[in-house]
Amino acid sequence: MNLKNYTSDVPAGVTINRIQNLLIAARVSGITMEYGPAGEVSALLFHVQLDRQYSIRLTANVDGVHDTFWKDYVGKDRLSADGKAILYSTRKRKSYQSFRQQAERTAWKLQEDWVRVQLSLLLLQKLDFLQVFMAYLWDGKQTFYQRAVASGALLSLPSSQ
Repeated sequence: MNLKNYTSDVPAGVTINRIQNLLIAARVSGITMEYGPAGEVSALLFHVQLDRQYSIRLTANVDGVHDTFWKDYVGKDRLSADGKAILYSTRKRKSYQSFRQQAERTAWKLQEDWVRVQLSLLLLQKLDFLQVFMAYLWDGKQTFYQRAVASGALLSLPSSQ
């Protein structure tokens, strides 16, 4: 099964701009971009004024997409201990790093699709703004989801069995 948008040729910067426009239309009060070590956008931090101001940090899982592309390409070939080099294959010539730009395009395009769907549900009044972005609420150090995982709060949720 292929990832949605796995062939996207839309540059990540264009997709990020589209996400920003969606958020502006949803009346956020500010947007900031965070950058990674190679100068790529690593997160969008935005603010929304409801009963008080909330900060939300939205990332794209570029590393996860990158690893998925690589594992799909490698298939059943044996990998090095770090998982980034093919130890034997006569036909495969691409390197782990050669998938990075496509992973960035795909990961941000997936986020754009997700934001678009969530904001559509917001417009239909099926969800409210905090429901849509709850996992991404940002306290300046971590997201609500990261805090819930670290505190063990997710372990106390009822079992689905």
